[in-house]
Amino acid sequence: MKAHRMTDLADSSTSVLQQFVDHASTLYSLPAVAMEVLELTRHERVDIRALKQCVQRDPALTAKLLRVVNSSLFGLSGEVSDLNQALTLLGVKPLKLLVLGFSLPKSLFSTVEAETLERYWRFTLVKAVAARQLAEECWKTSGDEAFIAGLLQEIGLLVLVRELGPSYIDFVQHGLEQKADLLTLETDTLGFDHTILSARLLEHWQLPKSIVRAVSYPPNANLLMTLDVAQQMLPQALHLATLIASILVDDRKDLVGELMETANRYCHITSKQIDSMLDELQDRVEIMAEVFSVQARDEQRYRDIIAQAHEQLAEVATDSLSDMLAGQSTELATKRAALEDALGHYSIQPRSQTSQVSETEGTQNREHPSADDDRRPGNRPVKPCITLSAQIRNALAECRATRHDLSVLLLEIEDYQQLLLMQGLERVSQMMDAIPRMICQHCEQTGPCIRTTDTRFAIVLAGHDRRQAITVSKSLLVCLSAWSVEPNRLSYPIRCSIGVAAADMPGRSYTPSEFIEAAERCLFAAQASGGGMVKSIDIL
Repeated sequence: MKAHRMTDLADSSTSVLQQFVDHASTLYSLPAVAMEVLELTRHERVDIRALKQCVQRDPALTAKLLRVVNSSLFGLSGEVSDLNQALTLLGVKPLKLLVLGFSLPKSLFSTVEAETLERYWRFTLVKAVAARQLAEECWKTSGDEAFIAGLLQEIGLLVLVRELGPSYIDFVQHGLEQKADLLTLETDTLGFDHTILSARLLEHWQLPKSIVRAVSYPPNANLLMTLDVAQQMLPQALHLATLIASILVDDRKDLVGELMETANRYCHITSKQIDSMLDELQDRVEIMAEVFSVQARDEQRYRDIIAQAHEQLAEVATDSLSDMLAGQSTELATKRAALEDALGHYSIQPRSQTSQVSETEGTQNREHPSADDDRRPGNRPVKPCITLSAQIRNALAECRATRHDLSVLLLEIEDYQQLLLMQGLERVSQMMDAIPRMICQHCEQTGPCIRTTDTRFAIVLAGHDRRQAITVSKSLLVCLSAWSVEPNRLSYPIRCSIGVAAADMPGRSYTPSEFIEAAERCLFAAQASGGGMVKSIDIL
């Protein structure tokens, strides 16, 4: 890669994802009642009287809560007529989660065209209700967190609709028509998917960490099976609920086989149990649609859709089905190009264009940008954005032309929350901002360093095979640890884990998402093994 491009990327102080989070955080905030509920329930001993008085200040919210509590979703023996009874029968935590679910920012839904909003609500309500049923009937545990996680996991999609407009809507629509995986398409085009954006926004809203973590996990059965047993239920139930919603709402009948196989892997759930659950699912979804005052009624019964899917899979040969799913129409490629053009308005802003702040001086807290820190197009000098997917795509073209190997490194800082607690936000933020530059200065053999999240960095190594990439990675572990305790930084060394995905002279069939997903799997394996190490894989 050219030296000036490497320097430009190293100077990038904010990822494209972070810019979306910053902008969305200023535009879409939870109502005052919801924020007060969060504060009241944060303490070990909750003031029930204060909680009730807080919720009652919003009559519409109170009415919705009582309607859903009295619905068949909760199966209570008697009718609940006021919040005192609701608190007694449900407990504080379920009530808190319901308040959050009913307090989504109204500005997120305004001006979104009816067809897009209808699909969003149908998909979201099916996922939320299915996640709750799965938790209760298959895992035999409370479904409250599963319900709220399912309800909130698609919020990032609405943010992208609002921010990117028709180009994103067309991109999603044509992706669905092609039976393509939306999250993979988004990662290839934007550098992240909408569920990651959802998780970051929920984190900003200070929702429970368990929900934020579950929303952020990719729908990957192999990865989710490696989680600690105590952490498996919520993301696994979300994964199955997403498959169910995709089949029922987006006509993805081709996913029925994956649903049945994955359900059996997660919790020994049988196809008979899935069919039985669908008998109740539709009625429950319609109840929730009425509570939320949205249109989500389907003329066809859910169980009939699943039956048709079984018949379709039996008739289609495996190879031809795979070809059908892998194909991408020229029209979809055109929509993807249009979305990339729209994304170009979001910039990676070089530090030199805004100020001459040194690495150890104060930096702005991105989670709480000032009122005049407007990131909308045209308001500040910008530099064309380069996403990780785009960088890998460029490197693939270069490696094909020169017949060189390619490796992608994902580096993540460990114990970030502990760092914040012990060192303070300002000092940790300064260090994180400086890491890309440090990597390029101290490890000259590495490629461009791209910050993809608050704690994760990506390095694209053109001309490096797996062995060479591992050598670079191990050097980075040592280098970052020593650098982090130099004067004016941290009082103890940071630890990080690295995942490496490599390919020998990659051909035209390779895609950026293959490298990203493989590197993510390796990174997760490194973290699951205790952290502070490198895990790698060859993409064949």
